Order: sequence, then structure tokens, then C-alpha cells
Amino acid sequence: MLKAIPAIACGLALGMLGTVALQKHLNSQAKYDCNKPGISDTHRLVMLTSVVGDTNYCLHIRYLGQAW
Repeated sequence: MLKAIPAIACGLALGMLGTVALQKHLNSQAKYDCNKPGISDTHRLVMLTSVVGDTNYCLHIRYLGQAW
């Protein structure tokens, strides 16, 4: 039982590192997509804070003024 605890901890650490790396890639992709000509007129880059850090989304402006 005690030998499984380090394996679980290592698995969680590796999973979180992979998630952070993937989130950085997705953030750069959202920034790239929002700066494309033609899209930058109708979309805005929105940054939210999540568990793995800051998250960027490229949202259409029609969704930014609506109350959920």
C-alpha cells in the first residue's frame, strides 16, 4: 500500500506538467487565431484564470455582452 503512494504522486505530477504544457500551446494558438486579419475585427482575446494558470479564449464579440 505504501509503495503505491509515490507512484500516484509521480503520476499526478507528470499529468499536471503535461496539462500546463498543453495549456501554453492552446494559449498561443488562441492569440494567433485572434490576430488573424478579418477575425480581429469580430473577435476578442479573453483571459481567464484556471487551475493550471491563465487560459486564453478567442470569443466573438456577440457573446461578450450577454449575461449568463
